[in-house]
Amino acid sequence: MIVSAVKSHFGAKWHQNPFVSISQPTRILIVAYLIYWRVLPTLANLDMQNLTYAGYTGAICILNLCTEFLILLPFLIRSFLGTPIGWLHPLILPTMVGIALGLIRNPADLFTPILVWFNVTPTINHTLLNGWSDAAVLATQLKVNFINLLAIIATYIGFSMALSSRNILTDRQMHINGFKLGVLFVLCLFVVIFFLQKQGGIISHVLTLADGRFRMREMSGHFLVINGFLPYMIILWYAYQPKAFRNPIFLIGFMVAFALQFIVTGSRSALFITLAMTLAVWIFHNHRIPASRTIIVAMVSFLLLGVLGQIRQSGQSGVINFNALAELSITDAWEITTQELIARRTGTDLAVAALVPEQRDFLYGTTYVAALAFWVPRAVWHDKPRGAGAHAAALLYSERETMDDYRGGGFPVGGASEAYWNFGYLGVLIVFGLFGIVLSVISRWVCRDPRNPFTVVALLIVNFGLTTPSTTAIVPTLQTFLLLYLLRLLALR
Repeated sequence: MIVSAVKSHFGAKWHQNPFVSISQPTRILIVAYLIYWRVLPTLANLDMQNLTYAGYTGAICILNLCTEFLILLPFLIRSFLGTPIGWLHPLILPTMVGIALGLIRNPADLFTPILVWFNVTPTINHTLLNGWSDAAVLATQLKVNFINLLAIIATYIGFSMALSSRNILTDRQMHINGFKLGVLFVLCLFVVIFFLQKQGGIISHVLTLADGRFRMREMSGHFLVINGFLPYMIILWYAYQPKAFRNPIFLIGFMVAFALQFIVTGSRSALFITLAMTLAVWIFHNHRIPASRTIIVAMVSFLLLGVLGQIRQSGQSGVINFNALAELSITDAWEITTQELIARRTGTDLAVAALVPEQRDFLYGTTYVAALAFWVPRAVWHDKPRGAGAHAAALLYSERETMDDYRGGGFPVGGASEAYWNFGYLGVLIVFGLFGIVLSVISRWVCRDPRNPFTVVALLIVNFGLTTPSTTAIVPTLQTFLLLYLLRLLALR
């Protein structure tokens, strides 16, 4: 199916910085951006607030500055705690992706450092904080900032705790059996096709996505896991063979795996992450950033965000409307996407800081139990706890007393806020300390064994799937790592 013998061509570059070095001029530009667009607006807020709240705003600005400095720290040095710094480093790539997405979503942010000096910063407005005094709202924002600062400090502490004395570069060459990899890919593809047939076909399945995806995940989660692993199998092939895109079989497999991410789950992020990971492997092989291709991928992903959402929601009328895709207008797509992004800003982190533990008790690890029990189907464990997003929607926004019989959707909760909601400030230290250890272990594995395509895929899983240790990220990450380990056992020669 896939070529029976695939030869790796890492060539002489394998001994270089596996994270792809950042040139000094580029490093200076990034640092200038972070200072000018993120630090200066924070300083401007010191002059923009009423003197009545100067204490709160000053403290908020100080915490923001400390957080921004710690984010900036890896960009200022060439190695961080024994690992070389580069574009693909776990402390670099997620930050860069976040910056790029922020600018694409709202180009007006380019003028923020200028406009912020002429506009009075308004007091935070939040649905759950109506009736609160300005001082109480600012105190809540200060709490959020402290939690975020504590999280990044704990991450760096955890990263330093995983220091290894075994930093010798291995000369091992990994050999993957292309035929076995192809057979496994086809078998997984048949499983996904069987699932779609069971749903009544592609159109019938997409219609079910309009009413929410939790019910489908509850009953058919194992099929979704297999579908989500298809792109990683393709990425593994590309990581092993840099010239894979010249192979028509690879191209067909890539397009099928790419399209199924939206067809099966309705998830647009899974679609775009596949493109981003492919681009990251290209960077790994070529040791440079393709600026034009990166911009094109980012723009197309942004424009399709709203359009694909319309297609998914059109199922509420009983008919899937593909006209939004066929009649794609850049202006309309931009407007649709912008409106949806505004609607997504529910301020869940602020809600957690405001209501926990005074009005809502700590969860004491409930959401993490749900994450660690990912291997138990919900059809078997009917009362298996839900993630933090569902808890926020039910307990904070819907004001339910318990999670009993709640089957609705959820609001995204940041990893730091989820850790605080479970165990308070100590939970933030522990969870993000463990997160830092994971990042360190993966980073050092890549440094020791850069010619191993499985390390490349593991790095991508962490960079794109585990950007924060929230349960919504932990569950798919554990599932993917488990399948990757099984694939390693079956596909190696």
